[in-house]
Amino acid sequence: VVADEVRKLAEQVGSSVTEIATIINGIQNETKFAVDSLQFVNKKVGEGNTQIGNSLQALHSINTGVTEMIEGIQIVSSNLIKISSDSYEVTASSEEIAAASEQAAAGIQQSSATAEQQSASMQEVKASSESLASLAEDLNKMIRKFKL
Repeated sequence: VVADEVRKLAEQVGSSVTEIATIINGIQNETKFAVDSLQFVNKKVGEGNTQIGNSLQALHSINTGVTEMIEGIQIVSSNLIKISSDSYEVTASSEEIAAASEQAAAGIQQSSATAEQQSASMQEVKASSESLASLAEDLNKMIRKFKL
């Protein structure tokens, strides 16, 4: 009877050992899967960090380009304002010349026609200057908006 009980206990112990081995094997498999998953996630995080670094470099390059573009626009705007100012001076001088030409050409038909043509040309220059001044002002407004 004792031997029979010992045999039953030995069978139960053998069965328990087999179950424990199966459980340990399952835990090892799950642990390996978890380690593999963590390594995959770690790799993806590294790739993400690299992409973020690349994006930051690209944004820095864009920022530098925009800054340079703003500086260029400011230079162009300053030049347009100077051109506009110079155009007003040219227009004023041209109007004075046209008036003097009209007085000198009072008696001469050909000279009178020439003076009228010069006056019309100066009006076109004036209109162009005013248009250019308006464009310069619009550009300044856009630059101010861009800076904000």
